[in-house]
Amino acid sequence: MKQGITLLLAIFIGSLVLTLGMGVFTLLYGEFIFSSTTKDSLKAFFAADSGIECALYWDIRFNSFATSTTSAIVCDNDTIASVGGSSGVSNFVVTFSDGSCTAVTVAKSDGGDTNITSLGQNMGDSACRSQSERVVQRGLEAHY
Repeated sequence: MKQGITLLLAIFIGSLVLTLGMGVFTLLYGEFIFSSTTKDSLKAFFAADSGIECALYWDIRFNSFATSTTSAIVCDNDTIASVGGSSGVSNFVVTFSDGSCTAVTVAKSDGGDTNITSLGQNMGDSACRSQSERVVQRGLEAHY
C-alpha cells in the first residue's frame, strides 16, 4: 500500500514540476519574441528617419526634387543613380548597411509645399517591399 502512495505522490510532484517548467518556458519565450519585435521596430523607425533626413538634406541644400527626374543623390554611402516619378513626385529606395531599408516619396505641389513620406522596414530587399511575416514597417512624414 505504501508503494502505491509513493508512486502516486511521485507522479503528482513530477506533474507539478513539469507544469511549472512549461509555464516559465512560455513566459520566457514570449519575452524573447517581444524583445526581438522591439529591436525590429527600432530598426524600421531609424531607417524611416534616415530616409526623411536624406530627402530633406538633398531638397533643402541642392533643390534636388525640383523636377520629377533628379540626378544622383547619396544616402548612407548608397548612391541612388536616378530618382524619378511623375507630376512633381519623386521616389527612391535606400538600403542601409544594417540590412534595413526605406522607401521615400517626395511630392511637390504647385503652391511650393513639399511632402516627404519615408516608410522604413527592418528587412531590406531590392524594392523594400518584403512580404515576410517578420517584416516590421514604420513610417514618418514631413511637410513644409
